[in-house]
Amino acid sequence: MQRYLLSTITTLVAAISIAYAIPARPLYVPPEPPRAPTPAPVVSVYLGGSAWLGKLNAINRLFVFEADGTVSYRTPASKANPIKGRGSWRVEGNTLIFDHFITKGNTILEFRGTIKDSNTIVGESTSKTGGKTMQTLQRTTLDK
Repeated sequence: MQRYLLSTITTLVAAISIAYAIPARPLYVPPEPPRAPTPAPVVSVYLGGSAWLGKLNAINRLFVFEADGTVSYRTPASKANPIKGRGSWRVEGNTLIFDHFITKGNTILEFRGTIKDSNTIVGESTSKTGGKTMQTLQRTTLDK
């Protein structure tokens, strides 16, 4: 009988221990690492030799991005050849950056814009005085 009582108490203690057992910690699963932002697709447009209608101090200008990296310009109303070598331009990814001057070393306009498609560049021009103007350049031809 003593054995029966000891066996019953042992079983009871084991059952209570199992009933009140602290559950095991869940397996650690690290969070997913943050994903890098998807870069904007690069619009592949060659600008060398192309003409773009923009503004300089609210005056229409026809900017020509020469193949040698220089900027030429004229007013759209004039049918004369553009004035050569009045700035420089470069493309970094989807961004066009150019400056425009009348005399070397005296930059009157700096432009930084995003090439949206083969006919549109949207950005901001900063004048010599620090004024900033949103500007959209539209592809055109030298005939206009």
